[in-house]
Amino acid sequence: MRSKLLSAIALPTLILALSLSISTLTIRPASANVGLPMNQVVQALRRVRIPLLIPEILPFRGEGNIYWRTSVKPKGYSIEFIASPDCDGTYCYIGSFSAEQGGNFDQGSSGDIVEGVTLAKGKKAQYRLFRGAYYNAFLSWKERGVLYTVVVKNGDKEKVMQIANSAINGGFRN
Repeated sequence: MRSKLLSAIALPTLILALSLSISTLTIRPASANVGLPMNQVVQALRRVRIPLLIPEILPFRGEGNIYWRTSVKPKGYSIEFIASPDCDGTYCYIGSFSAEQGGNFDQGSSGDIVEGVTLAKGKKAQYRLFRGAYYNAFLSWKERGVLYTVVVKNGDKEKVMQIANSAINGGFRN
């Protein structure tokens, strides 16, 4: 009897744990001039339980087709911007927008450029330029206990700030 009771409790717990660790994968074309299709992105991130910000502007002009892929995790979500729908590496990665409940700022490493910047609505943020194989631009800020981060491969401060400001100005989506 005890074995059956443990099985009855363990199986739903295992299923719940697996559903939390499996990411949602959605790939859709995005327009470099118009931005992300908000209704589709919000629908893809409907399981998110933290304040949902989504950038409306993608300043990736001249980059050809841009696709987006979402993933939902127990403490956050991410939207990746990629150059092909089957992207599985850095060669086709363009950038991302992510959120993590309780996340901390990354201090970077020696050689990184790190500076404070002010975003829309007076939000204070940390800009960081990582100089490695790619010059990745990072921009992070905290709001409502959530760390929001924008990353653009071979990006600059202007691009990451445009993406962040468009998310802030668009407001929370849930």
